[in-house]
Amino acid sequence: MKKRTNILTYVSMIIILTTIGCSKYSSLKKGTTLDKRGAAFIIGEMNDIDGVEPLIEALKDNDALVRMRAAEALGKLHDFKAVDPLIDTLKDEDCLVRREVAKALGRIGDIKALKPLVFALNDYDPYVRGNAASALGKLGD
Repeated sequence: MKKRTNILTYVSMIIILTTIGCSKYSSLKKGTTLDKRGAAFIIGEMNDIDGVEPLIEALKDNDALVRMRAAEALGKLHDFKAVDPLIDTLKDEDCLVRREVAKALGRIGDIKALKPLVFALNDYDPYVRGNAASALGKLGD
């Protein structure tokens, strides 16, 4: 039920953004923290390939949940341009971000992520290790 509530919240957010004339891209760059999180989620859910560059920039945001949502969305978009920035973000200080980055790298499936994912198997966070192991399995497919 919680996921459905979140989706309804973000759908409502895009309706509001559209009504007041803001795009999801400007919200991702200049919006409030909540706007940025919502915009990243929406870009991923809409499979909006034009959002790759703004999402890559969002990987550098001060807010960990913005970075996490950006990584999640980049994984859904499967764009190889995101691989190097995601590899860099695999060293993020926040384990929630690293978890999503490992997942995203597995979804994209670029062999370039092999060594960084192997290194992530030594992360102190068990979910990062698990997501890295899962991602490595997907690279072998």
